[in-house]
Parts: sequence; structure tokens; C-alpha cells
Amino acid sequence: MPAAPRGKGGADVPFEEVRRAFLRHLAPRLLRSGLLYQAADRLARLREADYPFKASALMVRHGLQLTRRAYSRRFRRRTVWTNVFFPTELAYALDLVPFSPEVASASAAALGLDRFLLSTAEGRWYSSDACSFHRCALGGAIAGLTPEPAALAVCGAICDGVPKLFERASEIYRRPFRLVHVPCRPSVQAQEYLAGELEDLYLWLARATGAEPRADRLREALDLSNRARAHMLEVLSYRQSRPCPLNGGVALGYLYPLFLAQGSPGAVEVYGTLARELAQRVREGRGALTQERYRILWLHLKPFYPSRLFTILEEELGAVVVCEEMTQVYWEELDLSRPFFSLAGKVLSHFQQGPAQRRAEAVVEAALRFKVDGAVHFSHWGCRQSTGGVRVVKDALAAVGVPLLDLGGDCVDSSAYSEEQARTRLSAFVEMLEARRG
Repeated sequence: MPAAPRGKGGADVPFEEVRRAFLRHLAPRLLRSGLLYQAADRLARLREADYPFKASALMVRHGLQLTRRAYSRRFRRRTVWTNVFFPTELAYALDLVPFSPEVASASAAALGLDRFLLSTAEGRWYSSDACSFHRCALGGAIAGLTPEPAALAVCGAICDGVPKLFERASEIYRRPFRLVHVPCRPSVQAQEYLAGELEDLYLWLARATGAEPRADRLREALDLSNRARAHMLEVLSYRQSRPCPLNGGVALGYLYPLFLAQGSPGAVEVYGTLARELAQRVREGRGALTQERYRILWLHLKPFYPSRLFTILEEELGAVVVCEEMTQVYWEELDLSRPFFSLAGKVLSHFQQGPAQRRAEAVVEAALRFKVDGAVHFSHWGCRQSTGGVRVVKDALAAVGVPLLDLGGDCVDSSAYSEEQARTRLSAFVEMLEARRG
């Protein structure tokens, strides 16, 4: 093994100290280097056969391309921070580069950077009770690891913590910030109000970035979004098959194009490729896994740091996640002749916008449509909206005979994960499903 680095006086320098020094001083420059993304893209091409689907490799390459643009000096005046429920069609219509700090937090956790970024934020007195997605993103901004935005725009739906995250980031970067307030309950009046707000936001983004608003580009972005949506519906229809051709451990990785690529050619290509691959598997009668003893509905998100949670549930226990609430298509096809009104409808139609009963109804509908045996709710620490509504969802599922496991954890903070505890809870849940079958 190579010798540990030596500090002043010949003393050994702890590895973690070297790692932190690299992240503070070298990583910001490395993230802005085109060579990094060229090497990563080449590696993705070389290892394409290692991915479960060609669509997965395509998604990685599209993600690398978008990330490279976000960090590039060339696109500095074109990069706009958006939250995961923001209609990114507006950004692509203006030829902007959307960057989601929440998606970036998930990527950072996957790369093992979660503890560094979380401790950086906590060192500035950001409470550990707050959502780790937001703390991780703020840690990245403080450490200079996130791309500098030209503007920050939030569609204030569902998540109450996002506006504060973006407001603080706008202070760090000294860039303009715009919050769109979304009505709690959908109605024609609410949709008309929100349509006006989205149109104002679209024009504000154009002014803030120097982009040119063009009606043809806006229609094109909505058309691309509709095409991606059609492929997403195909994917969902194939996943209703027995055996299911796509398991949840892989499916939840496709949240990236859902959250950050709607309105771009990339989303159409990724979902279209995935739909064709699943169609082939269904024709051949091939399931995602060798056994499908039970069919599971997964609620909320998953741990994005390396873990064996889905390996335990799906491969070891044979309980295959056949659908997830976050991958469902909840909005109608967009009307190209009324872009802002239809995008407002898309935002308002999300099942977690408004009373918890609305979410419960959508969850029950998915459980019945996919004929699941049980549901698992991954209760992310710090998420008031999703975790706060578990009891309402659990009672609604129980009414139709679907038991729910409330599995506590954290999507970003790896220190909150205990594999043995997860295994014990999941094993007991699957045993209960087996006992119900008699």
C-alpha cells in the first residue's frame, strides 16, 4: 500500500483531511473541466454492456452532457437553478440549462460526498433536522461545488423547504430569485391564475438570462414533453405485466429525465428506448428478476447512496417493486395552443399538491392497477409532506386490502442507514405477506 501523506514535521496526514482538502480546493476546478466529462462519457460508452438497459447508458450520457453545460463558462449566463417540480419545458424553450440542486444532492450521495457536504452546511449552523437534500445542496454551494446560476426559479408546489434553499443560494451567488406560488387545490380559476404566473416567470427568465422568447420554441418544447410522456405511459403499461420487466431498484434511477429533462430531446430518447426494450422483454416473457413472489408498490424515494436495500427486498426476498408513486404519469397531454395554461394544469395535477387524501387516492389507484401485494413507504427524515401523510395513505391502502410498511430512513445521509435494521423490517414484512396468502 502507498504510504500516507506526510505533514509538517513528518507527521502522518489523515486520509479524511486529504480528501477534504481535495474537495475544497481541486474539485471545484475539476467539475468545470471539459476533460472530466469527456473521460466520463468515454467510460460510459465503453461500459454500455454493463448497464441493465441501453436506456440507462443513454440517460447517463445525457446527464453528463447537461451537467457539463451547467458547469461550463460558456453557459454560465444560461444556467438556471430549478426545483424538481418545476416545468422544465419553460427552460428548454428558452435554450437554458436547468440545474436541480436536489438531483445534484442525490448524485453527490451516490458518489459518497454526502457527509462532506452535509457537515459543510451544518458547520454554518444549518439544522440537521432540515431535509438532507437541501442541506447537501447548500453545502455544495458553500464549498463552491455547485454551478453558478444566472437565475434561480422555484415552482412552489409540494415541498415547503425548497423556497428557503433557493433564497439562501441566491444570496450566496448574488443572483436573482423568483418564486411562483402554486394554489393548494386545483380548479379552473387556480389554473388560470397559475398560467399567468408561469407566463410572467417565462418572460422574467428571458430577461434575466438574455434569452429570446420564441413561440415556436415553446411549442417544440411542449411537443417533446408530450412525446416523452407517451413513452412513459408505454413503460408503465409494460410494467403491469407478469413477470414485471423492470424492477424498482432500476426504475427509480429514471427520475432524472422526469425531474430535469421534460421538454428536451433527451427525455424522448431515453424513455423511447426504455419502452422498446421493455416491449421486447414482455414478448419474451422475461422478468427483471429470477423470482417474483410478491409485487410491491414503492412510495416516496429511495436511498441514493450505495446500499443493498433493493437487493435485499427484490433479489433475496423475491418482493419485486413493480411501480413507484414518483414515476407515475399524473398529468394530461399538454395543449400546444395554450402552453402556459396546460403547464399550469400539469403542476396542479400532481397528487401530492393539496390534501393528503388526494395522494392517498392516487396511491390506491396505482396499487389496484398494478395488482400489488403490499406497499413500502420510505419515510425520508425531514420531509414534512411525504412522511407526514403516511397514516392517511396507510389507512387508504388497508381499506383495499394492501398492507403498508413504514420504513424510516434518509435518502441522502448515508449515516442514517442500517442494513441489518432494514433487512429485519423487510424480512418481517415479507413473512407477513406470506402468512396472508395462507
